[in-house]
Amino acid sequence: LGRVPDDPEAISVAPVEVIRFEVAAGADPRDRLDAPGDLMVSDHHLALSYARSRPDLQTVPLPWRHVYAAVSPPRGHLAASSVTDDMRARLATDAVRGDARGASTPYWSTTPGCPSAAGTPVRGSEIAIGTRPRVLFRETDSVAGDLAARLVALGGFGSGDGLLAALLPTGSGRLSSLALGHQAFDDALTEGREALYLVRLDRDTLDPCQPWRGLEARAPWLRAPGVSASAAVVPLVETRAHAILRRGVGRLSLDGDGGLVLAAAREARR
Repeated sequence: LGRVPDDPEAISVAPVEVIRFEVAAGADPRDRLDAPGDLMVSDHHLALSYARSRPDLQTVPLPWRHVYAAVSPPRGHLAASSVTDDMRARLATDAVRGDARGASTPYWSTTPGCPSAAGTPVRGSEIAIGTRPRVLFRETDSVAGDLAARLVALGGFGSGDGLLAALLPTGSGRLSSLALGHQAFDDALTEGREALYLVRLDRDTLDPCQPWRGLEARAPWLRAPGVSASAAVVPLVETRAHAILRRGVGRLSLDGDGGLVLAAAREARR
């Protein structure tokens, strides 16, 4: 900005480059890659496979940001889940179509200082009992949908690789899945009457207890006496998005927190 000499009330503005951000929820990500634009961040498998097939685009993996967990309401006093690392790895490979890996443990439920699942008891009338043999997930979450489909398929073939028996040691009957809108899913999670809920939580936060506190607020039955955190909330897979950059636009790097830093092409050549 600067003052115009002949008119002290006027302000001259030097030409600047404008960065425009768009949210393309619900659209086919391949269409977005065909449209004008230089950078796209996506975890959708169709976007990643399409970008890798085009020589004018390059993909850069971003940090692992989310963990998907299976949340199960109490049905008696359950011990810690016996889901193994091998089960998680197979689930990430066989079920999720995006970039995923088996979740590493321990998580917030065993972090010193985080609230215990039984730390603030709720009244007996508020303790939910998961009675409906269904797996619920948000309809806009494709990863949760992939996981739900895999769990239902495992139920159709018996116990499969033992994953369902580990998640639901007291049994559940024949499972089905149900996709719900945002508010309907949160209401169902608060009620806690389904066999399993698939939730997405932040993997790394400044406050390591924040994901657990947020989940407790949405599912108060997690505070019921006798509920084991490691049995009620079981991390399954971790996911990450990729940055898709049009070649020649500039150089992409990540800062210490995993944020994107884009240098213009002329700056990158210095």
